[in-house]
Amino acid sequence: MTKPITNAERAVWAETGLREYAIGKEGGEEFYDDAELVLSDFLADLMHYAQREGIDFIRCIDRAKGHYEEEVSEEEGAP
Repeated sequence: MTKPITNAERAVWAETGLREYAIGKEGGEEFYDDAELVLSDFLADLMHYAQREGIDFIRCIDRAKGHYEEEVSEEEGAP
């Protein structure tokens, strides 16, 4: 049986991806100093990607919110 994935692990995956995005876009880790700015920029670029691919970005955000709430609830042991 595999060990369940924790929300802390999910956060590390996101941090790793965000850092790689920042390094790839700006060529250095100093850009990552403001994680909120990087996240905002990444979300804007994802919006451009979604538009190009015909993906409903708002629906994806809504789905992500649902996943997030479910994962938090599961980890906190809520019914």
